[in-house]
Amino acid sequence: MPTGQADTSPSPASSQWTRPSYTPKQLSKYFSHISFPTPPLPLSRAQTHSAHEALPFLTSLQHHQISRIPFESLSLHYSPTHSLSLEPDELFEKIVVRGHGGYCMELNRFYATVLHSLGFDVYTAGGRISHAVTGQGARDGFGGWSHMVIILQLDSPDEKPGLQRYIIDVGFGANGQTHPLPLLSEAETASTEPQTQWSTSYRLIWRHIPQLTDPNQRVWIYEYRRGGVVVVVDGGEEDKEGKEEEEEESDSLKTRQGEWEPAYCFTELEFLPGDYGVMNFSTSSALAGSWFTTAVVCVRFILEDDVVTGKAVVWRDRFTLTKRGVVEEAVVMRSEAQRVELLEKWFGVVLTPDERGAIRGMVSEITESTD
Repeated sequence: MPTGQADTSPSPASSQWTRPSYTPKQLSKYFSHISFPTPPLPLSRAQTHSAHEALPFLTSLQHHQISRIPFESLSLHYSPTHSLSLEPDELFEKIVVRGHGGYCMELNRFYATVLHSLGFDVYTAGGRISHAVTGQGARDGFGGWSHMVIILQLDSPDEKPGLQRYIIDVGFGANGQTHPLPLLSEAETASTEPQTQWSTSYRLIWRHIPQLTDPNQRVWIYEYRRGGVVVVVDGGEEDKEGKEEEEEESDSLKTRQGEWEPAYCFTELEFLPGDYGVMNFSTSSALAGSWFTTAVVCVRFILEDDVVTGKAVVWRDRFTLTKRGVVEEAVVMRSEAQRVELLEKWFGVVLTPDERGAIRGMVSEITESTD
């Protein structure tokens, strides 16, 4: 069983492959784009920092990343090419220069390049989305490789020699973690400090999954549990997770945490760019039945005083703004013009005329006949 600690023994000499990185000028533009107030760690010292020194910096950086750069599928709908690139320079142009976001492989590829450019010891690994999320099979099952996560290695936070591994994921939308999680089985952490009734909690489980024929094989499973509010009506309970009515703020309200939901599983095996090329084609292809090609999604977290307190979400023709467990705004969009306006207002995504017109005729287009 892995302990989340990396093997520090020397490895054979590798071929001369240059890993992509961003220049100091590009990093400066990135920090400005996400309004990151703290100077980055010195490039030459970042990877040798202990967890105690690095984690506050990394948590704050991740907060600013997910609160400015949205998880979204827009390029598969509002783009003449309806295609996605995982090349770091093209991602920088899309995310930092143009102010768009991306889906899991785009965002985590970009963010891993940022962390590597700062000197952190990171690599990426593949993940399988849970059927509990996709609804495509038994809840304890998982699909094929379709997700990317970042594995970070820092000096161990305790006195034991060696490196401690963490997972970072800035590309899982509304149910993604908001800070690095140590690869420690069943170590529960919360999305906000201090934890409140609206917090989402996270944990990692190291276990076998039913689809693996070898009973000795194990994978890491990322699970989340939402907070919420239960409104008691006439002696009964009506679950209104994330909703709160001012006139009911008394004994008629009580909090209840949801159930643990498996989101995805992953291993610590490093994936190569060629692996993601195949995964990206499948995940962004209508021929493969990917939901990303039929649904417009855009998610951005809300950050207040460096604390994540809510999220703004576009899902198909619906927009929801939730803060501190309260739905402050809920809109059913009746036209493409309305959705384009909301994307610019709440997510900072400005579409060109060609991009706005590229959705015409697609199943994801909002038309007058949309219910």
